[in-house]
Amino acid sequence: QKGSFTTTIEVMISANEVLKLATNECVGDVDIAVVTGQYDNIQSILNRLNIPFDEIHGSFAPSSDGSVSTDHIELMRDPARMASYDIIFFNCGMEDSWSMDSNIIQNLKDYVTNGGSIYASDQAYFVLEGPFPEAADFVGNDDEPWNANVGSMGHVQGDIVDGALKSALGKDSADIKYDLDAWASVEVAGEAETLISGTFEFIDMNSPDYDYSVQTITGPLAVRHTAGEGVVLYTTFHNEPQLTEDMDN
Repeated sequence: QKGSFTTTIEVMISANEVLKLATNECVGDVDIAVVTGQYDNIQSILNRLNIPFDEIHGSFAPSSDGSVSTDHIELMRDPARMASYDIIFFNCGMEDSWSMDSNIIQNLKDYVTNGGSIYASDQAYFVLEGPFPEAADFVGNDDEPWNANVGSMGHVQGDIVDGALKSALGKDSADIKYDLDAWASVEVAGEAETLISGTFEFIDMNSPDYDYSVQTITGPLAVRHTAGEGVVLYTTFHNEPQLTEDMDN
């Protein structure tokens, strides 16, 4: 078992024999949905790993036929349809008019607590903050949508805190690149576990004198929040062409 990936294999082992399973026998079948976004493209990595998924159009940008659909909103309003997926990926830059919809927020919470897994990146942070406000304290006023979108462009040297991630990458730090301003910044991880932390700059939109000064803090760059039987993984960075090798890995 690894996260949502679980499989059972029956093997015959003779006495004193060492038997090594083939790597592809340890993957298992997982049902995945990917909600598209304007600024992120996690599906490119899934395609490279040959992991199949259903694509749900959720971007502000038109789909291939020129339409701007609400497929992702319909998905989140249908608990049974959500429950048919083991993992749902939410890309940064999806249409987010629904972010204050209490019914959708409750559906997301129920999906995770009942065993579903969510991955969300950058400006899709309301997928974490809405259902699980206790998970993390984002920069700015958490009661105002999009108030956390203030991170500054540039490279951040991230400290890898999570032991499994550190082991997988074979290093203690990661080069994180933000090639766009206004990425969603986490100030403090509450009940969520910090996977990667780093010192970064953001624009203080809530300063008393409205001078929009640049502030520097150290905070989480990636967190994992466990709720009930499920989990939400959130990264402030995403998977478009700004990827460094560390981010890709």
